Amino acid sequence: MDLPLTKDDVYTVKVYFIKPIDLISVVINTLIEMEYETYTLGENDADKLPKVLPLEKRNVLFICVTSRQEAAKWLDFAKQTRECIPTQLQIGVFAYNTMDDSLKKQFLLNDISVTSFDQLGKNALGVVRAILQVFEARGRRQYIRVRARGHSQALVSVKHKDQPIKGVIKDLSTAAFVCDVPEIYHHHFEIGQYLEEVLLVLKGIRIRTAAKVLGYSKDKKNHFILKYCSLNMQDGKIRYDEKLPRERKHKLCNYIRECLREELNELFAVPSA
Repeated sequence: MDLPLTKDDVYTVKVYFIKPIDLISVVINTLIEMEYETYTLGENDADKLPKVLPLEKRNVLFICVTSRQEAAKWLDFAKQTRECIPTQLQIGVFAYNTMDDSLKKQFLLNDISVTSFDQLGKNALGVVRAILQVFEARGRRQYIRVRARGHSQALVSVKHKDQPIKGVIKDLSTAAFVCDVPEIYHHHFEIGQYLEEVLLVLKGIRIRTAAKVLGYSKDKKNHFILKYCSLNMQDGKIRYDEKLPRERKHKLCNYIRECLREELNELFAVPSA
């Protein structure tokens, strides 16, 4: 694009890692917890990226270069990918420690940042986060939001009802989720009401939480927006903290990461026009 994009111009920034080494793989979930929309893909899927990159105004791409033999291939890939993408693409490589200065210069001359595995090893999360901040890898969107995948439901325990109400989770973020609730139970879901016990069943992941009813969709009256909460006792009274405890958020991010992976695979499978 002719002019650089500002944060206000971009709704979301997608971050892709091609064949991340172990040091990076272990911090992916933390990046998702920090609301960086992060995807990982193998070397065999790299050629499919030009199909999906134009879907966003800005993307960030990281490539792990593990040997001199493959450096030229990835340099050509990065140059060709940038040339064929009409939207803004920022690229960085994580490179083997003995990459010589002349080869590094070739990447840098093509506006591709180079970070050695040694630098990464000292503080993988800090290094990746710093690069993402330099790349301004955030848009206006505050939270990653994904469509629920597989068997995803909420079991809501309410007063005056022996069995929990079953609702289907439609989409979610680390802040809230949208739940399809049968109409006969709508009187249990008043806006501003707190629900003391909700069990989220997300494929094989189970997360217990409280929730606050924020509202419902104007287009789909059965779709209620529920914000995660945690319960605390203060002066003998129940208090609601409107966020998830860290360990539960981590489990939720595992699920979000899986949803992002499936979303990318679906986009890869769509036939080219």
